[in-house]
Amino acid sequence: CIALEDAYEPNDSRHEAQLATINMPMSGHLCPGNEDWFTIDVAQGDTLFVDLQTQPDIELERPPELNFEILDERGERVLVGESDGGFMTAALWAAPTPRRYFLRVLDASQPLPDAPSAREDVPEQGPYQLSLYRYGPCPEGDDRLEDNDDVQSEATLSQEAPQHRYLRICDNDEDFFQVKLPEPQSDD
Repeated sequence: CIALEDAYEPNDSRHEAQLATINMPMSGHLCPGNEDWFTIDVAQGDTLFVDLQTQPDIELERPPELNFEILDERGERVLVGESDGGFMTAALWAAPTPRRYFLRVLDASQPLPDAPSAREDVPEQGPYQLSLYRYGPCPEGDDRLEDNDDVQSEATLSQEAPQHRYLRICDNDEDFFQVKLPEPQSDD
């Protein structure tokens, strides 16, 4: 597994945490008994979305079971990843103060108090993709589909996408979307 470690190593502890990339997926690889740590700075009022998606491991021949948590600079847990349609995900809405957060990716067999589905068996390993999206406070911190504040500037949603992630609604900021539906099938 050591030969497969990612470009963010060494990041096996909070003191070695690497700066997370925002708005661009990061590819990581977790080795057995290892943790991957990242940092992210968030301003007051920012919204932060985090997704972790595993990919098949060449040795296990299946995706690893991983989890993540977000801690503040005191080491106190703020959020834990929750399962959502093939992702482990979490959202920090309107950060109360400017702060540096730490994100810890770990194998689901490691104990994580008060977290869903912690297992007690074989250590997991394998590749993952970590995506972090940060938006400034409303109303200036628009989501990725702005400017779609009127019918003439509506955002087009893909009909192939099972869901559209990283969107948010700000007070007094209407958003307009369009979805192109497939042509109806004729009964002829």
